[in-house]
Amino acid sequence: MHVLALAGFVWAALVTVIFRPLTADARLVAILDSAGRRQDQPRASDRSATMTPTMAHAESSNAQTAKSPFVGDLLWQQNFGAMADGPIDAAVWRANTDPAVPTWNNEAQAYTDRTQNVRIEGGRLVLEALRESYSYPSGGRAYGYTSARVDTSQSFSFAYGRVEADIRMPSGQGVWPAFWLLSANQAHTAAFNPSDADWQTDGFYLHDGELDVVEYYGQGGQVEFTAHTFAAKSEASTILPRVTDDFHTYAVDVTPTAIRWYVDGVQYHEFRKPSLDATTDDWPFQDGNRWYIILNLAMGGDGRTIDPELQRARMEIAAVRYYDLPD
Repeated sequence: MHVLALAGFVWAALVTVIFRPLTADARLVAILDSAGRRQDQPRASDRSATMTPTMAHAESSNAQTAKSPFVGDLLWQQNFGAMADGPIDAAVWRANTDPAVPTWNNEAQAYTDRTQNVRIEGGRLVLEALRESYSYPSGGRAYGYTSARVDTSQSFSFAYGRVEADIRMPSGQGVWPAFWLLSANQAHTAAFNPSDADWQTDGFYLHDGELDVVEYYGQGGQVEFTAHTFAAKSEASTILPRVTDDFHTYAVDVTPTAIRWYVDGVQYHEFRKPSLDATTDDWPFQDGNRWYIILNLAMGGDGRTIDPELQRARMEIAAVRYYDLPD
């Protein structure tokens, strides 16, 4: 799509992680389960907080067959398989119902916070698009579909590390599900459908970047991975079997020098820092920039045709996880 901070408080989530410094080399991870039981363990200092850039050239690569050697520690998760059916946890997930959002890519849906469109069901976070006429309470045009977009902008963001989600994609021509990241450093108030003048403003969101962990356009099993910066775009794609039948684990590693995309543990793409002294317009993935998670199911957009017989489409997420990265 276009377009953690782990604070000293406890979120009303199934699994909550709180960090408290112990020494220069260790900190305490307090894990609270759904019953409020606490399990403490010492662990290494935050390896994702400060890292020295070492890459000097920009590179982009397609699928690699080697498995990732990733062995980072799990620091935050939403395991929907252990949650009761019902509304989403508003302390963790914000349902975005801003009427401006669907207009950015000329999408056909209105986003709501109704349980018809977003809920926990059968151990899954369900985002469901429905063919129905809907207008926002504030007025404006009538949309032909409703759907949902949720994010962690008010509860969770991270600087470096791996974020991943287990997702079963919706089926049908015209669906546009996405798992992506935006910067928590600004309100992202730049105009939707931006003009040339909007692009040049200091507040335009691409100055802080965007990471599309995965997008799917509803045909052929092809999934896409993209990094957007103000200066450039790096993207790749692959075709997955049974993308709408099975769950796949989509992940991205964010480091000071490279972004790497994975599906089911296999790396498919890499975007490297152009130079050691790259500006934030070239490389916004720098210390101090933090990323929050977005999951959404759009319909149509930018001229994409929706199957006129499609009455509903369902994106399911089994879990979302955040890890630190090994040294």
